[in-house]
Formats: sequence, C-alpha cells, structure tokens
Amino acid sequence: MITKDGDYFIVDPPQEMVMRTIEPFFDELKSGLVEHEGIFVNLIGVTEIDTAGFQLLVSLKKEMILQGKRFTIVGMSAEVDEIFSLYGAQSFFEE
Repeated sequence: MITKDGDYFIVDPPQEMVMRTIEPFFDELKSGLVEHEGIFVNLIGVTEIDTAGFQLLVSLKKEMILQGKRFTIVGMSAEVDEIFSLYGAQSFFEE
C-alpha cells in the first residue's frame, strides 16, 4: 500500500517481496517518485523477501540518491534484516 503525505510517499510493500509480486508493486511506486521529495518504506510487515525484493530496494535507494531525494526505511522485519545481513547491506540502507 502506498499513501501520500505532503511531499513524501509512505510505502508498505506487500508481505511477500518476491519475484512474482515485485513488478506490480514497482509499477505503482515509480509513477509517483518523480513528483515527491522522498520515500519512507515500512518493511516491518514483510514476511518473505528474495533477491528480486532486495534488488528493488537497492534500485529505489540509488534512484532517490541520484535525484537528490530522501529514502528512509522506518521499520524492518527479521526476514528483511536477515537478507540485508546476508548481502552485507545494512550500512547502505542506513540514513
């Protein structure tokens, strides 16, 4: 689910951030990234994440950096923390 709060997107991704769910989620996200100043992503409800889900998060963060916009993770499930640890990406996602 994506909501708008002023100049920011607030994103609660699907519980399963896996290959079969990423494309529709990404399509919904990219339509508003240009017009908003930043994105807050709440990953607390993610119960399953694979490499496709991880790559989406990396791509989003890189794109926001290129645009000079804010990308903030406001909550993280144990499953997401585990994949971030597996890829050694904790510091990349810290603000």
